[in-house]
Amino acid sequence: MQRDWSFARTHPLLTGLYRRLFVLLSPEELVGHLQDVLETHEVNWQHVLSCVSTMVICFPGAQQLVTDWVTCLLARAFESFDLDCMVTVFLVVRQAALEGPSVFPSYADWFQASFGSSRGHHCSSKKALVFLFKFLSDLVPFEAPRYLQVHILHPPLVPSKYRSLLTDYVSLAKTRLADLKVSVENMGLYEDLSTARDVTEPHRQASQDVEKAIQMFEHTGKIPIAVMEASIFRRPYYISHFLPALLTPRVVSTHLHKLGTEAAESKDIPAWISLESRVSSHRSRVPLTPVWPS
Repeated sequence: MQRDWSFARTHPLLTGLYRRLFVLLSPEELVGHLQDVLETHEVNWQHVLSCVSTMVICFPGAQQLVTDWVTCLLARAFESFDLDCMVTVFLVVRQAALEGPSVFPSYADWFQASFGSSRGHHCSSKKALVFLFKFLSDLVPFEAPRYLQVHILHPPLVPSKYRSLLTDYVSLAKTRLADLKVSVENMGLYEDLSTARDVTEPHRQASQDVEKAIQMFEHTGKIPIAVMEASIFRRPYYISHFLPALLTPRVVSTHLHKLGTEAAESKDIPAWISLESRVSSHRSRVPLTPVWPS
C-alpha cells in the first residue's frame, strides 16, 4: 500500500500543494509540523507519507533531515518502549526509501545500520531486544516478502545468550515466506523496493545485480562487498543466477572484463575457483566468452 503513496503515484494536485507549503516552511519547520500531526490520535497516513515522499524528492537536504528525525524517534521508542513511535519510524523510513537510493538509503541499508551492530538501541538490554523482536514478529503476517527477506539476510545483532530471540523470528519469517512461495536464497544483491513488483524473477534480478556490480566496480576498482558476501553466504543465488548473468555474451567494457578477471583470481571469492565446473552445463547452449566491440 505504501508504494501507492510514493511521489510518482501521488496526485499532482496534492504534490503541488505540498510544494507550496515547502515554500512557506523551512525543512525543520516542516518536520516539526509532521511530528505534531503524528502525535494526534487520528493520523491520515496517506497524506503524511506522501508528504514525506515529496519532501525527500524536492528538498536537496531532506535525506539528512529525515535520517536525523527517525534517529530521534527510534531513540525515543526504545527509551519508553513506545510501539506507536516504532511504527512511525518504520513507516517513514520505508516511505523515504521507496523514492530510491539517489535521495534516501535503501531499507536494507537503514535496517542494517540501525540494528546490525552493538551500538544499536536494541542492544541496551534484554527488554529492548524483546521489544524489537516482538514488534517485528507482530508484523510478519502483514509484511511484504521483500521486507521479510531483508530482516532474514541482514538480521539484528544479538548477543549469543539471547540468540533464541533471533532464531525464533527467522523461523517465523521463513515460514511466512514459504507460505507465500517466496525463496530467501533467490533474493537479489541490490533489490529495488521501489519497483512495482513485490518480487522480481531471479534471472531478471541477476541481470540488474550485474549492472549494479559493474557500476560499483567502475567507481571503486574493487569487487563489491555484496558480491563477495554472496559467493560465501548466498551460494545458490550466486552460482545459479548471478554468475550466468555475468558471463552472458555481451558487448563489454574494460571494467566488466577487469571485474571478471579480478574475481576469478581473487582468493576471497572461493566460488569463482570452481566456476568452470559449475557453469559447464551451460556451454552447449550459451557460449560464455564475452563479445568485444569491433
